Amino acid sequence: MRILISAIIMTCAALMCSAETASTIKKVWILPEVDNDSIQCMAIHVDFDLAGVRGKDIECQAIFYSSPGGWALRDANDNYRLSPSLNYVAAQSMFKAKKDEYNVPDQSILIPIDELHLKPGRKYRIYAKVSLYCNPGRNGQFLGESEYVPIIVDLKNPDQPHVMQDLGKIPTPTRTVKGTVASRKGGSSQEMAMSTSDAVTPTEDDNTFTSHNSKVKKKPIDKATFWVKEEVDSASLPKLYIE
Repeated sequence: MRILISAIIMTCAALMCSAETASTIKKVWILPEVDNDSIQCMAIHVDFDLAGVRGKDIECQAIFYSSPGGWALRDANDNYRLSPSLNYVAAQSMFKAKKDEYNVPDQSILIPIDELHLKPGRKYRIYAKVSLYCNPGRNGQFLGESEYVPIIVDLKNPDQPHVMQDLGKIPTPTRTVKGTVASRKGGSSQEMAMSTSDAVTPTEDDNTFTSHNSKVKKKPIDKATFWVKEEVDSASLPKLYIE
């Protein structure tokens, strides 16, 4: 009986500790950048608040998509890959939290432009989604995510690739997660708060999309991730480009 009572107390304490962990993503913005090897890169900057994370590892992760809720761009060389079973293009940055509550005004996630594996000679509109994790891994916690951030990737001149945030698209609200935090596998519900930035005057003259159809062979569901495994690259996916 004592063992049972002790187990219940420890479980309740763990749940209370988990309930105090929270994050709020306040802003995501995109800037071109050059790394230490003079490689043209894209920097995803994130401004967010954290609570209840002292001594924990915090991961900021960006995944890139051809459209909101659509296909993720595919990694082709294992340099910027989401996981061994998912060849999605992804980039991460990580740090250890030194106190319970503080603001992170500018956490940067860097990825070389050529690691997006887009064909040269065109201008693309892609989308980035940023997620926050606490102690990432099998038993890690999902803290929150942004909405899709539109990005222009100009590869018309392959020798001078360029990226910029697409201010011509409708501004995307930022999703914040407060209160109880659920793990990636599910669990307790999350409280969502939405905030939208001011409207921006469109700067792109042509928002017309052209798509290419393709057939993708899907393998059985990977039990390790509960996602459908797909062996395709970005060039074979339905692609949305501007010019």
